[in-house]
Amino acid sequence: MKTSTWQSEGAPRRGHLKYLLLCAACAIPCACASLGGQSHALPKEMTDQELVNTLDSGDARQRAEACARLGDNKSTLAIQRVGEAAEKDASQSTRESCIDALAKIGTPASATVLGRIAKDEQDEEMRIRALDALDKVDAEEASVPTVTQILKNDKSLRVRKRAAEIIGEKKWKSGIPALSELVKSNDAPLELRTESLTQLFKMGDASANEVVFQTMTRSDSVDLRRKAAELVADHPPASAFKPLNQALSDQDEQVATSAIEGLVKLKDPSAATALRQAAQQRTDKLADKMNEAADKLSK
Repeated sequence: MKTSTWQSEGAPRRGHLKYLLLCAACAIPCACASLGGQSHALPKEMTDQELVNTLDSGDARQRAEACARLGDNKSTLAIQRVGEAAEKDASQSTRESCIDALAKIGTPASATVLGRIAKDEQDEEMRIRALDALDKVDAEEASVPTVTQILKNDKSLRVRKRAAEIIGEKKWKSGIPALSELVKSNDAPLELRTESLTQLFKMGDASANEVVFQTMTRSDSVDLRRKAAELVADHPPASAFKPLNQALSDQDEQVATSAIEGLVKLKDPSAATALRQAAQQRTDKLADKMNEAADKLSK
């Protein structure tokens, strides 16, 4: 019987076909290993310079680990290179690790880099992360100029509020003018003005408190007057006596109620006279509250 052309010329022999299938089976895991193989951990003993070099030669996982270890080592020599990786590395996890490392290094130079990232980075989450890292560094002089720029100009309200929080949490007095300017600005979002007001009062500084007092007694915004009165009433400093007396005459019930509560907490008997006088000028239910508070202070 004559063998077909396909069998004799076009088709591989059975043994040869088996060989080809075996080669393919071996090649698949090799290819997978080359494309998605596991990253090797860095050696335990590495100098800071070797870790810096890894930022150029390692894979994403190794670069992230190198940044973390440079942060743990508080390596000041690595600030420039870690900062470059934080700004430009192709891996998100590496960038995040480098931002955290800059916070751990904790010098004015690392604060400057973090501020630049917080100001110039396009991704909002990364700007927030840089601000969170900056909050961990004690470097007012290096940080405030950039943070106040972010406070005034960032396109994200969330980022601007975080900048205000940092100034208040760190009690950076050089940031008081920027917060005060926002509180007084009718063009700024109310939410940001309210946050700035809150952070001013959190500082416990006399000049910052004065802005809060003025807002409580003079602002055209009832929302801001309410917030200012609430802040002062919760923790009234001794200097709040006069502005709280003034706030008793506010036509907004919530503001006047907070003023009553603040005066009671001050426990100054001389406030009783102001409360009774204010009660005579009102025809609403607050008159009774004012008289009751006056009686309590007189005892």
